[in-house]
Formats: sequence, structure tokens, C-alpha cells
Amino acid sequence: MSTLQLIAKKAGVSAQTVSNVLSGRGVSKRRDAIERAKRILQIADELGYRPDAAARAIRSGRTLQIGVVIRNDRYHPLCHQLAFESILGLNEGLLEQGYVLSIIRVMDLESERMAQSRAMRENLLDGVVALSYLPDWVEKRLSDHFEHVIWADSNIWLPENCIRRDEKEAGMLAAKAAVNLGYKKMVWTGERLDSGHYSDIQRWAGVKEVAQQHGCTVTHCNGAEAVGDQAFALLDSLNRQTVVLAYDVYHARRIVAAGQTLGMSPGYDYGLIC
Repeated sequence: MSTLQLIAKKAGVSAQTVSNVLSGRGVSKRRDAIERAKRILQIADELGYRPDAAARAIRSGRTLQIGVVIRNDRYHPLCHQLAFESILGLNEGLLEQGYVLSIIRVMDLESERMAQSRAMRENLLDGVVALSYLPDWVEKRLSDHFEHVIWADSNIWLPENCIRRDEKEAGMLAAKAAVNLGYKKMVWTGERLDSGHYSDIQRWAGVKEVAQQHGCTVTHCNGAEAVGDQAFALLDSLNRQTVVLAYDVYHARRIVAAGQTLGMSPGYDYGLIC
């Protein structure tokens, strides 16, 4: 009797149920199913059972590993803060289906580094999810190497396999919060509208629409202008009736850092919504 069959006999369930639980697939949210899964895992642990991932991959033709591609740079090779929550969500959802998540950095896709990346040299992944703003050449590189690619919150927009948030609604919610707080003047800090991520363009459109509906003045400030002398000039124009709507945490930090050198604090000398 195999260990899998022995676990099934001790737990009083089928071998297929044991297989599903040990691989993390299709476990019901019902209390009795959860308790049954706990019992199966406990018995498997007592018997010292560990699934053979290599053998399973040979039988099924799947590795049960999914890659997530994140933007990075050479100075911060392991960091992309804006993708953090998306990665956590992907990992949680994939775990429920028995998958393992692997990180792939954009720099790993560069020609001179591909030979060093097992994800690109071997059939290691069943598919990949590409996150955020990515260079144009990444689309072809991933499509050539993987049969299944999902583009999530990306500047790449294809007829299928693409997911985007409603960024205009996000901009409108931020602007409505500013209106509800009584601000009459809004300043939006984001990227250049002709080269930024789609979210920047859509959020700005949402902010403008709400500002116009409520008779508020609104101006657009290029994120690059929220640095150094330009940031100080921007802060000179702010007051308690003005709120800065920052595209992301990085733009907000620039404003706060520049303001602190002038003795200005967000929430007191001016408003700040990120």
C-alpha cells in the first residue's frame, strides 16, 4: 500500500481527496471540509509524507509554478513597492489552487542575463503574470517563452489576457474626498501624460471631472517638477485651502520632504491625498 493510500485509509477518505488536500487543490471552505483537510495533513505529517513534485510534474505535464514579472532597476534589484500588494494577493489565490509563486525581475529577461535565469532556460513555469509599467520589448520576450501570459495593471493592452483597475474611478474618489474636506483648489502631481502609465492619465481625468463638477480649480504638476527648486515653488503656492493629490507614495514623499525644509506640514499648512 502506498503512503497516499495509507493516509486515505487512516483518514477514511479516498486517495483522490488526499491528493487534492496535499496539493492544495479544491479544498472547500465548509467547516467539515476544513476539518477533514486538517486531519489528512496531520496524518501525512505523522507518516512523514512529502509529495514528489518532480514525479507529479512528469505525470501531469505541469509544474504548478507561476512566475510574476516585476519592474526593477539595477540599483534596487529586489524592490518594487507598488507591486507588493498585488504579489501578496496573487500568492494567496495561487496557494489555494496548489501553485507556488516565483519572482522574475525584468532585468532577468535581458539577453545577457537570460542564460543565468532558470525561469527562462527551463520549462520551470506553467505561466507568468506581468505587473505594472514594463518596457515594450518585454511583451515579445515573454510571449516567445511562455504559452500563458497575463498582463495585470500594465501599460501593455491586448485584446485578451489583460487586467486593469478602474483608475478613473480611483481619481474621482480621491477628488471627492478633497471636496468633502472643503478644499477649493487642487494640485495634481503625476508623471508626464504623454509617456506615463495608463493609471496616471485616467486618474488625472477623474480628478478633473470631479473638480469641474464642484467648481474647484485644478492644475497638473509634472512629477519631475515636484523636486528641488520646482518643489519649493509649488509649495509657495499652497495654503490651507489647497490640497495636493499625489499620484503615488513617491510623489507624496517629495512634497512632504520639500515642505519639511520650509517648516510646512501636510494636514496643517496644506492638504495631501495620496
